[in-house]
Order: sequence, then C-alpha cells, then structure tokens
Amino acid sequence: MGRGRWSVALAAALLAAAYTRAAPAQPAYSYSAPTDSALLRFMDSLADSSDRFFGLSSAPPDTAGLDSTLAYYLEHPEAVPRERRAALGWPVPDYRYNRVDGSYFGARAGAGNALGAGRLEGRVGYANGPDEWLGGLHLIERRGTRRALWTLDVGWDKATERLDPGHRLAPFYWLRALVNGSDRTHYLRREGARVQLRRDAPHSSAYAAYGDQREAPLEVTSLWNLFNRSPAVQFNLPARPGRVRAYGFGAGVELGPWPLGLWLENETASRALGSNFDYHRWRGAAGAVVPTTRWAGLALQAEYGAVREDAVPQAAFLLGGSHSLRSLPGFSLAGTRTAQGRAELILAPDLLQLSRLAHPAFLNLQAGVTAAVGSVWGTQPFTGEDLGGGTWPDRRDWRSEVGAALLYRPGLPDPWGFFRADVAWPVGNHSGPRRLTLSYVQVLHLLPRIGR
Repeated sequence: MGRGRWSVALAAALLAAAYTRAAPAQPAYSYSAPTDSALLRFMDSLADSSDRFFGLSSAPPDTAGLDSTLAYYLEHPEAVPRERRAALGWPVPDYRYNRVDGSYFGARAGAGNALGAGRLEGRVGYANGPDEWLGGLHLIERRGTRRALWTLDVGWDKATERLDPGHRLAPFYWLRALVNGSDRTHYLRREGARVQLRRDAPHSSAYAAYGDQREAPLEVTSLWNLFNRSPAVQFNLPARPGRVRAYGFGAGVELGPWPLGLWLENETASRALGSNFDYHRWRGAAGAVVPTTRWAGLALQAEYGAVREDAVPQAAFLLGGSHSLRSLPGFSLAGTRTAQGRAELILAPDLLQLSRLAHPAFLNLQAGVTAAVGSVWGTQPFTGEDLGGGTWPDRRDWRSEVGAALLYRPGLPDPWGFFRADVAWPVGNHSGPRRLTLSYVQVLHLLPRIGR
C-alpha cells in the first residue's frame, strides 16, 4: 500500500476523532420502563461506573448533581437557560469515504442558540471522486414548554444520501468502505430545500415536512481500501433522476407499562405540486421491550409498508442487512411493499462478570438470540418486474432466520445503541449459508424516536 493511502488513513483517524467530539448526539427511541427492567439495569451500573473505576474522587459529580440536573432539564425543557449572545462554534474537520464520492474533505460549523433566536449550522466539502462540491445550511429553532418541545428545521442541502429512505447514514458508515471495502450501502445525490416542524411530548411525537429537491443517481468512482480487499459491492444501484416535490407527516405514541411504541408515517410526491413523480409511501411500525425475567428482556418489533403509484427506487423498501434480515446481504431484495417481524431475547448478565474476568464496569458484554421473518413484494423498482402478491405476500416469498448475537452497549451517545456481532442462519423455504454481520443499531431499529 502506497504512502498516499497511509496518509489518507492517518487523516481519516484524526478527522474521525474530531467528528466524534463535534457530532451532536442523535436522539434515541424514548423508553421509560421500570428501573428494575432487565435491559435497564445496565444503565444503573453505567451511571456509577466511573467512581468504581477511578475511585471516590469521581463519585460526587456523577451521583450528586449531574444526573439529577440532566433529568430535571429533560423533564422541563422550558427551564434550560437561553444564551443572550450567539455562540460561535469553530469549524470542525469532516472526512468521509465511499465508492461514489471517493474521499470527501470538508468542515462543519455553527453559530447561535437553537433555544434562543435560532442556530445556524453549515457544512461544506469537496468530493474528489465526482470532482464536486457538497454542502448544506440549516436554521434550527426550538421552543420548549413543560408539555412539549417544538423544533423547526429549515435547510438546503446538496449531499450524498442513502438510497434506502428508511434508515439514515450512521456517523461512521464510511469506515467499512475505507478499511476493507465491506460497505454495502447504495447512494444517491439529493439537492434542494426542506422544512420540517416537529413536536415531542413525554410520550408522543409528530412531525410535518415539505421538500423541493432534485434526486440523481451516482456512479462508482473509487474502489480502493486500506487492506486492498476486493470490495463487497462494486456497483451502485441507480436512483431514478427527477425533481421531487413532496410533503410528509408522521406520528407516534407510547402506550402501556413497557411501553408499546406505535408509529405511522407518510410521504406523498405529486405532479400537481410540480414533481416528476407521483407516489404515496406509507409505513407503520410497532415495538416494545418486555422484561421477561430478572436476567433477560424480550424485544419485539414489526413493520408494514406500501408504495402506491410510481415505483421509484428511492421510495421503495429494501430487505437485507443489519436493519432487517441479517442472513441476507444488505440491499438484496427490493419491492413496493414490505412486512417484517423480529423477536430478540437479550440476556442481561454481564458475560465477563460471569466468567470472573477482571474488567471495568463500563465494559458490559451481553448475549442475545433472535428470530425474524420478512418479505418484499409488489413491483421490483429497478426492473419493473411484477413480484406478485396483493395486500399480503405469497407464502413462498417469506424469508425466515434465526441467529445469535454478542452485544456491547456503550451508553453514549445513544443509551439504546448497541455494537453487535450477529451470526444468522436462513431457515424455511429459502436456504443459504450463515452470515456474520458487525453493526451499530438501536434495540428497536424499526421504530424512530418517540417522545421527548
């Protein structure tokens, strides 16, 4: 490997460290189970892990102020002090790599206070693969009361985004492409304006949005990686080019003692608005984490979705990978309708503690077993093929799997985020080899965040 690649690797490591320091914490699925829940007991130990590891010197700030202050302000967002002057953030380096952009070198900065007059956040960068400048500018304003937190986000972007509309790009998705070429994500270019208004209450969330953006396919421009491996995917699935003027809305609520989360969302593009496409994309999801015993918790989730009228690839449903069936490679199947169900039993005991190995309290490894089923049907968006089925898929089109997982939950920045190593075996009508996947996902990844 030449000096150039080692230079890029060193730059990537330094920029990743800066990115981690500056990236805002992503909101997680809000879950307020009883404190003796099997899955939540780890959070209790995490709160006091530093004083056990570093000694009594760290105990007072961890247990006698910070936790209670954070809890109070989360419950009373209107009490958060508003800055009288605009806070100017220094530019932070931003580096990414994938097979369509090559290396992206950029910077991000912000000024202002979202809880005051508003915060202005911007980014700009150069992608050396397509020889193109990318960037974005957003004005974010929040208004909080005891009952709800309102967020207005008005922005313009020219960015590389994931072709699958159901999942956002994780902060370090590009490391897989850079290190060994194992990235299976497919991308499109999206350029234009979007405005969104969101309301978050203690046990419910809702949003409304409108966008006027141009979407375009992207070509592969770079396939090298640090270990000179053959990339897992050497092509990029094409989006359908055109202008998309669309409005969307979504709403969710938490019910019951666990609680049970319910979510429904819609996105509608219309030629009457000047869009090149006509489609209605609906998706509903439900999920809950149920404490079964003192040593295990059961995570249950399901979703159903449909796209009507135009079968646009960037609005379709994709099956395979860490966010759906892990026995299938990412983006293996696509259709205009989807249904999924997943059950996962997560064991609460710390495996390292059971093995009596000395380790810091924050290093908590858990085990899990999973069973899942899923299908996509309707119209294949890339070929136009009729996949059959009506409101429900044909029996032969269902795919099932079982698996086992090793999980680590760091607790920060997302208390419900897991680093996972999964082994999944296909069962039932469709056979295939077992697959090992490494990922970082939330417990209930089919549900967006619900609640404040």
